[in-house]
Amino acid sequence: DKVAIWLTNRPEWLHILFAVAKIGAVLVPINTRFRTKDVEYVLRQSDTHMLITTDHSGPIGYLDMVRQVIPELDTCTTPQTLGSAAFPALRRVIVLSEPWYAGTLRWADVIAAGQAVSPAQRRARQHAVDPDATALIMYTSGTTGFPKGVMQSHSMLRIVTDQANRLAVRPTDVILMYLPLFHCFGLYEGPLMSIITGA
Repeated sequence: DKVAIWLTNRPEWLHILFAVAKIGAVLVPINTRFRTKDVEYVLRQSDTHMLITTDHSGPIGYLDMVRQVIPELDTCTTPQTLGSAAFPALRRVIVLSEPWYAGTLRWADVIAAGQAVSPAQRRARQHAVDPDATALIMYTSGTTGFPKGVMQSHSMLRIVTDQANRLAVRPTDVILMYLPLFHCFGLYEGPLMSIITGA
């Protein structure tokens, strides 16, 4: 399953990153500067099954743009009945927000539902993950056309480990990462480098 994440940097971004990788699904980070046309393209081209976003961040109404792209959200009676002709693979939209919005699941409710999954089920899912399988589909900026999806396997950790060794990153180091997590520099040299080295 492809899980698209359209969020600015925040702790939940990292929780989602590691959870999706741990169960063997594929994370599809979406550039937070994208607008409706670009998001529509990424969701369709990646065959996204689940979109995780927020209602707004500062003046940007992310959920408003999602509703423009997926108008079926407004007529969806429960989050489990989402059916979109434009996005046949899309099954759920999860929103990190306090209020509940039609056709969506709240992040807090998803976390609560996760408590029903047994540790044995989680372990079995984790042990079934193929290290050579795709872990990320990262879209380019689309500077010269539509964004292009670049598939990264779990072996990206080898690349980050090699970079950490070449840079001599140690557990006592502090990494100041201000770049967005949807970008490979922000993701690789930030949280992945930190997890691998203990920095």
